[in-house]
Amino acid sequence: MNHPLSLSLTRTYVESYFAFTKQLLNRHRISTAVALAVVGLCISFSNLAKGPRNTRHIPRVDFIKYVRSILAKKSREQIAREVNLPTILASETGLYMGYDQNQWCLHIAMPKHVKHVLMNQELFPKGDGITTRKNTLLGRFAFGPNLVTLEGDKWKQHRMIANPAFRRSMPVGMFGNLCEKLFSVMGANDTKDFRGLTERFALDAIGCGGFGFDFNAVLDKNSPWVVKYLDIISSAFDPFFLVFSFFDKRLRFLFPSRVRAHEQLSEFLLKMREIIDYKRRTLETSRDTIKDTEKDLLMLMIEAEKDGEAALTDDELMSNLCVFFIAGHDTTANSMACAAYYLARNPEIQAKAREEVIRILGDEPNHIFPSIEQTRQMHYITMIIKETLRLNPPLPNASFRVAARDTEIDGVFIPKGTRIQVDIYESQHNPRVWQEPEVFRPERFAADDEADHIEGFGWTPFGNGTRQCIGMNFSLTEQRVFLSMLLRKYELSLPKDTIHADGIVTHGMPVSAPLNMQITYKSRY
Repeated sequence: MNHPLSLSLTRTYVESYFAFTKQLLNRHRISTAVALAVVGLCISFSNLAKGPRNTRHIPRVDFIKYVRSILAKKSREQIAREVNLPTILASETGLYMGYDQNQWCLHIAMPKHVKHVLMNQELFPKGDGITTRKNTLLGRFAFGPNLVTLEGDKWKQHRMIANPAFRRSMPVGMFGNLCEKLFSVMGANDTKDFRGLTERFALDAIGCGGFGFDFNAVLDKNSPWVVKYLDIISSAFDPFFLVFSFFDKRLRFLFPSRVRAHEQLSEFLLKMREIIDYKRRTLETSRDTIKDTEKDLLMLMIEAEKDGEAALTDDELMSNLCVFFIAGHDTTANSMACAAYYLARNPEIQAKAREEVIRILGDEPNHIFPSIEQTRQMHYITMIIKETLRLNPPLPNASFRVAARDTEIDGVFIPKGTRIQVDIYESQHNPRVWQEPEVFRPERFAADDEADHIEGFGWTPFGNGTRQCIGMNFSLTEQRVFLSMLLRKYELSLPKDTIHADGIVTHGMPVSAPLNMQITYKSRY
């Protein structure tokens, strides 16, 4: 029971506090409404930092530290190392709550949990990415009606049309031609930013292979459509607008550069719509005269419609092409640049990889384009690609899911409606999962080695389960062709003044790219 004197003192203190506050308001002529608004904002921020009441039993990231990281424009990898991984390792189950897209999400980074979520579509369906990102730059570009966002019968319809296209389209000859162009730009002996080179290579690959549009990025990095597209991508993944998306939705007029980015996107989407219309008309008049090897993904998808599959609208075709861009450009470019770095940093691994390539393609002093059958024989090259994708996954998270009903993960109660994100980067760098996770060791992916003995999904750069990235084989084949031809043509090393001496330095969020990835190369022929 409270003592009367204690109650009296408390009452006196409260009365004195309000009297002081009243004097302060009068002295500075501050309206009560403004003062209440400030107090309300403080309370709202406090509640926001604590997260929803029904998930406060789950460990959560330090909200203030996370916001500071965003405002400081730290890379996704820096945030993972400094904020997320310490939270994961302090959590008994590895589950934790993180803040993303204006709300708190349950994040999972243990392979058995990843498998449980990705393999249970009924319990953990994909979230409504279309509504969540509606009217944002990224939403307009990549979150229309497509393979990533749709569920149920509509998703099956899209998959039914896209699957045959991806099975038939493996343009190894086009990848080889792009390598030849790139080598002509590189010259014999030099030091260049490889991220810039692979960015141009991958843009031409997805442009030509995706819908038959040649950006001409390899030969002209300043061509108008290259500059426009790269500006759009850079703006779409601006960390500030990703985390605080209401500025993009409702207050973009305060940011002239954001308004311009939306205008550029409108121009790009109009160009894609014109190409779709042209491809439809071309197939109507010349379908029988076009060789399969000359057909891009867009043509093959339109053909699938005409062969009896359900038709897609132009908006649906365009939305899927946009997703193929997101999935196939920056992601593949980053992977190829990082793989070149690891080869340059590890001469013994580079020599072993070159031996495999020469054994398959020969060592004649000229360019040799691998066939699809030859790329399938490149087992050690594939291990290098997989280890690169483990250390530097294309996207740090899988598309978010939502708990369809109250459930449990590893004994932890998860309320219905909880947003769930699979942390690909954290899972693949988790010392509870991988031995020496920061060490580059391609042999992890040899038969019966470490990767084969992980319980659950420990390697998920392309997702897993029925919603696995449909373009995985397209990307892996592109990388095999690029690395095999690169190793035959050049010897790679790091310059003495590299900023990457102790590991890859990245920038950007959520898609991080190597920063100034200078690599020295010397021609072998």
